[in-house]
Amino acid sequence: KTSREKYNSIVGITFDTKKLEETINIILENNKDYEFRTTLFPKEVDMHDVIKISKWLKENNVKHYHLQQYYPVNGAEVVKQYSLEEITLMQQECNKILPTILKTK
Repeated sequence: KTSREKYNSIVGITFDTKKLEETINIILENNKDYEFRTTLFPKEVDMHDVIKISKWLKENNVKHYHLQQYYPVNGAEVVKQYSLEEITLMQQECNKILPTILKTK
């Protein structure tokens, strides 16, 4: 979702992010297909966050990371998306840390 520092504000509750690391380890230990993905919602996630997330995932032995463009849905707050250029730059920076896949649709 976002960096450890912003996680509680995004999920709206106090949450021990160590539990996320435990979950990551369970997923990796069970050799299941997985996807750790962040939706690039401009009001909540920026370049600094995706870099922190990439480092955090790498520290936890995750092999790849997915970035996903934000698309407004009916009834949700309309927020201007990042441009393709901006999210491509985010992907490139994350790729320096961990292989990163960009999903635009």
